[in-house]
Amino acid sequence: DETDHPPPELLDRELATVKAVAHTCLLALRGALSAGLAFDTEGGSAPYPAHVWVAPPLPAGEAGCASEPRVCMTNVDQLREAPAGSAAAAFTAKPLVRSALGDYIRRWWVATAPKLGIENGHGQTDDPKYAAVLSKYGTLNWLLFSWEDNALGGDAILQLLTGGGMVVDRSPEEMDTARRRWDAFCQEALVRLGPRRFDEMKAQVQAVKNKTIL
Repeated sequence: DETDHPPPELLDRELATVKAVAHTCLLALRGALSAGLAFDTEGGSAPYPAHVWVAPPLPAGEAGCASEPRVCMTNVDQLREAPAGSAAAAFTAKPLVRSALGDYIRRWWVATAPKLGIENGHGQTDDPKYAAVLSKYGTLNWLLFSWEDNALGGDAILQLLTGGGMVVDRSPEEMDTARRRWDAFCQEALVRLGPRRFDEMKAQVQAVKNKTIL
């Protein structure tokens, strides 16, 4: 788009498309690995932009929310064998980030950023409307800014895209300590709140986890 200052709604749609493409490609990479296959991790290799088909979101339903863009990888001819235990068999976002598709997305961002008042693709915009849109897509930084290989663990990146936070690896001892602290908290809360209010609290916690409330 040659517009000097694109409408925030257009920026939102384009970033939503980038997020949907990234999510679909990562799921495809994970699925391929389960079958012992992987894309090359050398720069400029597949997946290519032409291998990704994007359809517009479905219209808003009764709830008033339109769906996300629909994405499909249409060509996986470049997949190769990834022997179990090899580096190629590890689930990572590196094949996407280093691919021709990843390069294409970053070129789009470099061309778009100056229109938002962001020089060289880095920094912040002074326009509050653009800032409000960009704040929703910080979970794409790993792709837009080509993170280092050791920060591209596939499960962690998927969690970042879908849950808004990175997965933190914890030792079994730390997990056991966290469970014991949670159990102690629940026991104390039951005594202090009583059964009815305690059940309400648990329902609210679960609703937050399910993102039915914020």
